[in-house]
Amino acid sequence: MLGFSSCNSDEVAKTTITVLQQRSDINGDALRPLPVEGANVRVYVEIPSGFEDVQLVTNVVGIVSFEYDLPVVISIDAEYLGATSIGNGLPMEAGETTYRTILLPE
Repeated sequence: MLGFSSCNSDEVAKTTITVLQQRSDINGDALRPLPVEGANVRVYVEIPSGFEDVQLVTNVVGIVSFEYDLPVVISIDAEYLGATSIGNGLPMEAGETTYRTILLPE
């Protein structure tokens, strides 16, 4: 997994982000979303002096991981071949792992 770490403590705040993309058949019927390899994921960390901007790329199963040494609130943007999605206000707590799935349109 790709990731960013601000420290090596066991009490870091962690999040795992999975990026999926919607798809449909030739009749327009929805099919099961697929993981997106190579999606650009930007994590914006709210800190007292503003924002910290971290850029990651999903692995073969559509996942990126992010760690931070303090409890924080993050916003996430994901983009792949022009399809975008934005998620705001995901809290990360020390010693816990938070999971978020982002579903991109076709």
